[in-house]
Amino acid sequence: MKVTILGTGNMAHAIATRLLAGGNDVTLLSRDPDKGAEVVKALSSHAKKGATVKVAKLGSPIQDPMVINTIWFNSAVDIITSYSKQLSGKILVDITNPVNQTFDDLITPPGSSAAEELAKIVPKDTKYLKPLILHLPACYLKVIFKDNH
Repeated sequence: MKVTILGTGNMAHAIATRLLAGGNDVTLLSRDPDKGAEVVKALSSHAKKGATVKVAKLGSPIQDPMVINTIWFNSAVDIITSYSKQLSGKILVDITNPVNQTFDDLITPPGSSAAEELAKIVPKDTKYLKPLILHLPACYLKVIFKDNH
């Protein structure tokens, strides 16, 4: 499989490691080409079964059938919007949490979710997946337990 990952941070690195170990080709889209080159160098040793890893500048065309977004939600809205037409017919996996920079509040509109907000942006034929996020920033606990204290 060929997968494009938006971002080159910790989660992008972790996901790319597993994809490469499984023999999948990975393209990382990075705002910072120097950081992207460092990440590719670190990831190369994980590539098995002929898998390849490369980096391109964020904004470059997306060629792969699967895209994984690892960019902070607030920035991801603009980035996903800019790629919207290119996401037609693709699989988009979004792992972001819609939290503010201090991780103590949600940044989505009241009564909405990150999944709902991003699903409004992508074409209808995009297969949009929002997996369960296993860590709970303080703001989620506040939402979950707001009426139970």
